[in-house]
Amino acid sequence: HESKYKEKPIRDWAYRSIVAARTIAAGKIITSKDICTKRPGNGILSAEYESVLGKKALKDIERNTALSWKDLVEKKILVFTGSRGEWGYLRPILEK
Repeated sequence: HESKYKEKPIRDWAYRSIVAARTIAAGKIITSKDICTKRPGNGILSAEYESVLGKKALKDIERNTALSWKDLVEKKILVFTGSRGEWGYLRPILEK
């Protein structure tokens, strides 16, 4: 168990976090232009990059700040889905 605690600082440095590449205003939908990855891995890990795209910022996020899941919310669009009078959610199409 002790080795696990010794490795954590090394693991945090080795992994990358998703970071605001520029200031992100509250309410903005996150795109690839808004984020980048940097060390250390003390925020959302870079492996979650695709999951962050399309989320909405809950608050202003300053440039070079590691993103946290509590800073983001899923952006969903309610749409009428068809002939049976059903409603559903559609994830927005993101800019490339």
